[in-house]
Amino acid sequence: MSVLNEIMSDIDEKCDEFGVEKIKTIGPTYMAMAGGLPSDVPGSPLVRMCRFAFEIKKIIARNNEVLNANFEIRIGLNVGPVVTGVIGTQKVRIWSKKPFLIFLTRV
Repeated sequence: MSVLNEIMSDIDEKCDEFGVEKIKTIGPTYMAMAGGLPSDVPGSPLVRMCRFAFEIKKIIARNNEVLNANFEIRIGLNVGPVVTGVIGTQKVRIWSKKPFLIFLTRV
């Protein structure tokens, strides 16, 4: 469990770097988006998400090498309209007909 926490923490740091908003994690699934909220990071939301996805692949590869592990990742990107809202002061809620998920699996 600590390895998964470390990987998710590394991914969280990349969110800030690429102007990506973490929505939530469900087990090994990491849900994030770009473009739903204003960002100071230059570039289109699609380009930022693609760069973010490549960085996640690097994080997984680095952890596999250091831990002598065999994590695999599937990344799915979706482009399309979403409805966003802020619940409370910070919690972002996303509604979309098409999901956008990043899956981390260990084999």
